[in-house]
Amino acid sequence: SIVLARRAAAVIAKCAARHAAVVTLLIEARVLPGLVKVLTTEGEAIEAAKDAPRIVEVTPGEEAVEGEEDDEDKAAEEEEMVGSSVRILTACAVRPEGAAAICEGGGLPALVKLLSRDDAALRGNAALCIAECAKDARSLAVLAMQPLVPPLLAIAHNGSGGPQKNAAIALGRLAKNPRCLAAIRDNHGIEILARAMKGKMAGL
Repeated sequence: SIVLARRAAAVIAKCAARHAAVVTLLIEARVLPGLVKVLTTEGEAIEAAKDAPRIVEVTPGEEAVEGEEDDEDKAAEEEEMVGSSVRILTACAVRPEGAAAICEGGGLPALVKLLSRDDAALRGNAALCIAECAKDARSLAVLAMQPLVPPLLAIAHNGSGGPQKNAAIALGRLAKNPRCLAAIRDNHGIEILARAMKGKMAGL
């Protein structure tokens, strides 16, 4: 069932983050393409819920707009599944073969889209996954063609804690690509990262 799949994904995400053997098993079992597919297809309900009409109170004789509670519930469920999938992919992206599988499966553009989600934790995890993938030369070349510098800079500038740190790491690795470095400079990224670093040092 869908509920069982969500729970299983959450458990696997925790195990993958703690145990290298689990990452090896996931990569060898070729699970990553399926997880990438989750990112590219299950966001549809989330977007639908944002545009869905809401229930309104009306007086007799007026017509009520039907609410889309089912869409909202489905969106919440899919958001959870997407979050677990990103955590699993991040753990696997540490390995070169994991990053390659994500790239080959078309997961990088999907990860870039997640940088603009409302959920701060999801944005932060997506940034970390991108940072891990950016260590792979082919993945870095693909990422360089994506509009990811502005959202990463927004997280580095407006975020805090883990998400801010992950965005800074991602930007640092992306800067090895000339195209990304130019985008970082053009968007005042050096100043933003310097302020973020200064803020961290002030808190020590």
